[in-house]
Amino acid sequence: MSPWLKFSRALLIGWAAHVTLGCPGTNALFGIHASCQLKLSFQQSCERVRNEIDARIKGEHGWVDPHFQGTYSLADTPMTLSLLTGERKSGLKDGQGGGRFTDKFDFTFNEAEGDGCLVAACSESQGFSISDFSTNYCNLHNLFCGDEQGCPSVLEPALHFVEDFVSGRCLVEHDMQRCVSTNAQSELREDISAPALRAGTAGSGGVFLLLGASVAIIALVAATRGFLSYHKVRVAPDSYNQL
Repeated sequence: MSPWLKFSRALLIGWAAHVTLGCPGTNALFGIHASCQLKLSFQQSCERVRNEIDARIKGEHGWVDPHFQGTYSLADTPMTLSLLTGERKSGLKDGQGGGRFTDKFDFTFNEAEGDGCLVAACSESQGFSISDFSTNYCNLHNLFCGDEQGCPSVLEPALHFVEDFVSGRCLVEHDMQRCVSTNAQSELREDISAPALRAGTAGSGGVFLLLGASVAIIALVAATRGFLSYHKVRVAPDSYNQL
């Protein structure tokens, strides 16, 4: 491991000890949703890192999200030098013309000692979801990754960074190859699985149907158990009296 990587790891560990990481929040049904929370250490300054992320969100110089052409946008709330918030809608290949799923994200920037930058980043699905096939991770990763990771850039083709996974699905799902995937079969598998597992605000109808069926099954099982329990208690004494 290079001296810079060792130094970055040490910075992340020390920084995390006294910094509370936040997320944008979600309207997911029952609060069940996929997410990804990252701690990042960059060799470049916060100004350079922030400018690159901002430029990609705005699609400057024709930048296109390599993760199935999702659409990024900044939030209406005022931006500051230390905070960027926004959302990403799923891309043109999600099976319904794009925009079926919505995830919100935020980036918080903190100057490190020297010329580096420490960043807290979080992405959260806005609909009921369990698995997201690395999507929330890619939502964040694709806004700062560079040539070495096969990512298109705008101003900074080679930002040097260290990623630390804090919480969410990205603890087990952080496939960088999926972040730059244009394979139709991969997208098809996401289309098939997503309505049940990763529904967004615009695709919640299927989820309600799934939940309704699940609740009905649970209620049926509970009613059956109650019926059997009731008759066991009432019938057993009569049986004993007949002996």
